[in-house]
Amino acid sequence: MTSLERLTTAANGGDVDQKPEFKIGLGDCADAHGVQLNELAALKAACPEAAALVRVASPLGRAMAKGIDIHTQLHDDPAEGAEVLDGLVSETRTAMTDALDQGADGICYEIEGASPEFCTPMQFGGHFLELDRELMEEISEAKFNMMWIKPKRDPYLDFVSDIPAHALAWDMNGSGRAPAEIRTLREGALAGDHPDADIRFLMTETPAVNVQMTEGAAS
Repeated sequence: MTSLERLTTAANGGDVDQKPEFKIGLGDCADAHGVQLNELAALKAACPEAAALVRVASPLGRAMAKGIDIHTQLHDDPAEGAEVLDGLVSETRTAMTDALDQGADGICYEIEGASPEFCTPMQFGGHFLELDRELMEEISEAKFNMMWIKPKRDPYLDFVSDIPAHALAWDMNGSGRAPAEIRTLREGALAGDHPDADIRFLMTETPAVNVQMTEGAAS
């Protein structure tokens, strides 16, 4: 099987010749790599058979990376907050389109902040969940998309379980939520650091954002 065949077969619940492997960044070739857009050409040259997924941050993740307290903005001035959020969504959509136009096989969509550590369920579900769903639906025709829920503690997996993606990834050991629990919520491949994951994905990256977004933020 080719790498892409292995991934798509796993996503469809079929039998594979070996468990697919997903890696972040460049390095030894795996079945799929999540890379920045400026690494895409290097990956294709080094690992031409690997599925190339470009990493794209969600609107909430972009706000956190930029130091924007989007929760407070949306609460204190809904019109201004909505304008800021629209800009973040536009940036995300452009990043996805650029990646696919430049030959990426799909998107590694990274959802930061989807946990009580960063926002309340009402904040995430009320402002961001449907935007994430809409953005992922727009790229559903890509060869292989992975949605990576990055918080290590208590990620809102129940919220995102029906967002369209070929694979859902999270820190299975750190979160305490094993694949068997999530299989009752969604179809498709599950990726992570657990023997029962469909795709082997070791969470080795140090999180880029450590800001406590819920302090002082209104629900």
